[in-house]
Amino acid sequence: MHSNSKKFIYIESFKTGSRSIVEALNEYNSDFNFFRIYLNKITKKIILKELYNFPKKHAKAYEYLDYFGPKKYNEFFKFTFCRNPFDIQVSYFHFMKERKKHWQHEIVKDMSFDEYILWRCKEDRQLQKNFVVDSEGNLIVDFIGKLENINQDLNTVAKKLNLNYQLKHINSSSHRQYQEYYNKKTEDLIIDHFYEDFELFDYPKKILK
Repeated sequence: MHSNSKKFIYIESFKTGSRSIVEALNEYNSDFNFFRIYLNKITKKIILKELYNFPKKHAKAYEYLDYFGPKKYNEFFKFTFCRNPFDIQVSYFHFMKERKKHWQHEIVKDMSFDEYILWRCKEDRQLQKNFVVDSEGNLIVDFIGKLENINQDLNTVAKKLNLNYQLKHINSSSHRQYQEYYNKKTEDLIIDHFYEDFELFDYPKKILK
């Protein structure tokens, strides 16, 4: 999501309150028009190619950088939100099992949480870090809020950019506290495979009871 009027780019990282934040800031949204998005869907089906090339929903920061170019990209205030690496996997697990249309639903629908963590770490490791760095690993956003502090951190962004908003929590999955899902083995797997996220986003590398 980006805004030309308020000069910001919001990087919509998965399972970090992105739908709620987009809804809250939608009046400032300058995202690429729905007609072009619709044409892309049609041409992709017919000629297996999109007519227009622009960052899509959940695009990473480097995709906006490539699209706008360094000079224009740096005119925007770039921000995103992150989430505790232990907590986000619990959210992923339930979201993917509950959403039958999710593209990985069939893979995980019959898995236990322990099986899911093993699969995620060995087969489909997706770092939150990848949303905010360039090809050389350099941080290319200006502010990273935490889902755990979403009200306070989004307010910080809003004050800086002079934004009006009303935050409603939507698209959340239903589950117990993340601490209840882990044992020593799965805890160690997450620490080992998502070490870069713990480091970059400053989360403790252990389950806090």
